[in-house]
Amino acid sequence: MKIYTATNLDKTIFWKLPYLFEYTDPVAQIGYYRTVYPAFTTDMTLLERAEAKILDRQYDSAVEDLNAWLANISKRGGDYKAEEIVTKMAGIDYSAWDKSTVKKKLNPGFDIDADGSVQESLLQFVLLLKRVEGLALGQRWFDVNRYGIEIERRVIDMSGKPEKVVDKLKVRDPRRAIQIPKKVIDAGYEANKR
Repeated sequence: MKIYTATNLDKTIFWKLPYLFEYTDPVAQIGYYRTVYPAFTTDMTLLERAEAKILDRQYDSAVEDLNAWLANISKRGGDYKAEEIVTKMAGIDYSAWDKSTVKKKLNPGFDIDADGSVQESLLQFVLLLKRVEGLALGQRWFDVNRYGIEIERRVIDMSGKPEKVVDKLKVRDPRRAIQIPKKVIDAGYEANKR
């Protein structure tokens, strides 16, 4: 099972939100660009369902959903077993400030099994797939908040390697809270502390 190996020929990213040109004057060829943002897609909903099944410890059913997603998006398809995913995820180190990987330390506000367990490994895998599916859509923030993933802001040197950490969004950092609207604050409600 290969989770991340590709050649340059395999790396093709299609626009998730393509620009559509709407002519206001077809003769003058002028108009404006617009796009359509789908709030829910079948593929993301399939991954969300797989995540819910993993949290409910329905591993075989969750892996079926993951395989269905992989068959839709990858020319290699998906016919993996939970044990294969666990083994592969065990071979990936947790991300650190100086070595970023796809496997992040999970610190949710709810109970999940220990690091390296079947549940945690499958969660890591589904979060990886959700990163791919939600590329450039801003959906990763919800997973970062739900699982308490710490985010480091690093300075990168000229060779592309991390030099130092200048800020860190910790697990229960108040900056994770979405600020209430200005109109509500102006009406007398206290703003979220950030």
